Amino acid sequence: MVTLSATSDVTINLSPTTPTDTATAFVSVATNNTTGYTLFIQSGCAFDATGNLAAGTCTSDNRLKKVGSAMGSLNPADYMNPIAANTLTDNTWGYQFNVSTPGGSNWSPAPTTVTALVSTNTANSGSSSLSAGTPDDYDVFYGARVSPGTAMRTYKGEVVWTVVANF
Repeated sequence: MVTLSATSDVTINLSPTTPTDTATAFVSVATNNTTGYTLFIQSGCAFDATGNLAAGTCTSDNRLKKVGSAMGSLNPADYMNPIAANTLTDNTWGYQFNVSTPGGSNWSPAPTTVTALVSTNTANSGSSSLSAGTPDDYDVFYGARVSPGTAMRTYKGEVVWTVVANF
């Protein structure tokens, strides 16, 4: 048995006057599997202004898309790019996994392919054949930075968390 729970919606209130804006999410995993589990992350697809899956956005591109912008738009203002290095720069976004305080230069881009973040090799404390036991809790910080003079807009995207029992 493996259980996964995660914060479902995360909102970052962006301000061009703040160096980096962040929001906190939580991921919890528990298992009674004696060989543990592996936790994965992957960026998902963008959604349109009505919350529906936006056509043509399920690609290897993990940019956040401006809500209401035309599909296939080449306008750079329609996207928030994933970071290229470890530091958030203007008009980029990223995440930090299992750190105590967000910030600094240890930001990561949300991967476009399934990427393992944690792998354990034992069952959780207190687990039994009927219970996954006490969960392992992980903090996830999502961060973004907009450039001065950026007009107010809303960006949406998805991060997919997956957990698999090891064997």
